[in-house]
Amino acid sequence: MTDGEDTPTSAATPTTVVNAYHPSLGVTNIHGLVSLALDVNKVQYSPWATLFPTHAKVFNVLDHIYPVVARPTDLTDEMWEWLDAAVLQWIYGTISTDLLYKI
Repeated sequence: MTDGEDTPTSAATPTTVVNAYHPSLGVTNIHGLVSLALDVNKVQYSPWATLFPTHAKVFNVLDHIYPVVARPTDLTDEMWEWLDAAVLQWIYGTISTDLLYKI
């Protein structure tokens, strides 16, 4: 800037962050939403299989457990893989240790 001019010599380049956050990534304790643990020794599959997809739908990650549900087109591959890992974490967090060792 010279002679009292207030014009910057170079313009700032705006940065766009796409898919930086997804609501499902904020779920740190799935037990608060799906209180049942899927267990080999207890017949709880039906209620678990109802609760889990319901919450997956609410958090827009149903495509990670049902192949017939279309993947959202606005997600990068990196974000989709990140969400897939989050859903796996949810599954692992809602099954018994015995079942975890069997899968």
